[in-house]
Amino acid sequence: MGRHNRVNTTVLGEGYARVMLIELKSALREGDVLFVRYGGHGMDPLLRANRDKVYITPLPQNYKPERLDVLAIEIGDECQLRYFLAKEGDDYLVIGDSCRYEESVRPEQVLGLLTQVERCDGTRLMCSNVHWRKASQKAVNRRRFINKCKNIFGGKNSKYWTIAYFAFLVMSMWLPLSNVQLMDNYILGLRSDHVFHGSVYCLCAYFIYSVSPSGYRRWWHWALLWFTCILVAMVTEFVQKLLPYRSFGINDLVANFMGVTIGWIVILFVHLNMQKRY
Repeated sequence: MGRHNRVNTTVLGEGYARVMLIELKSALREGDVLFVRYGGHGMDPLLRANRDKVYITPLPQNYKPERLDVLAIEIGDECQLRYFLAKEGDDYLVIGDSCRYEESVRPEQVLGLLTQVERCDGTRLMCSNVHWRKASQKAVNRRRFINKCKNIFGGKNSKYWTIAYFAFLVMSMWLPLSNVQLMDNYILGLRSDHVFHGSVYCLCAYFIYSVSPSGYRRWWHWALLWFTCILVAMVTEFVQKLLPYRSFGINDLVANFMGVTIGWIVILFVHLNMQKRY
């Protein structure tokens, strides 16, 4: 089988999947391997869009897919790369690293098989080796976990969870709590009321992040998120000075700030980790 060294370096991003489908079908008619720069996003972060090059070979005769094989699939008028997970009757169950849902495709939609990946530094990875398979399994497990969390906390549900969180925040910070004795209790040497404050505000960044329309692509997006959470922590704490049955404490405010910052760091770390490249 010959190698077809056509490299797409111009048409990437939007519309790329259509170009790749045309290129792949052309290569398959000649029985060649398609060697092209990857420009999609369905396999991010295992494949790095606009940087990695992929080798897609025609399917071997009597090919039976193995779990985590990366298939080049015709979906509509586009070519998409997806992991093979299992058979569902006569169909294949597949998923991409950045896909929200698993998909069912027919075997005739599968056009080729990803066999190699070439990084921008010239390093080549064989898709059949142990390292790639482990990274693929890790990516699939992470995507499934993220999808489950999104189904519970994301989408339309995120605003309801956010409303519930801030309702709890207001009640815990402003309602009379004279019967709740926390000040004399300690957890790991810290006063339990300070631990409670920090724990509650630790979630603030996540819930504001979940309903924010911002894509958080720039540093000031993250700075604004942190500042907004700090502002919430300050307002809820200073209002207690106006309530005769509650008291304001500078240590409580510090605990609020620490909780906000810890939660913000976690969200930022998770976001950056999602961009991690293998």
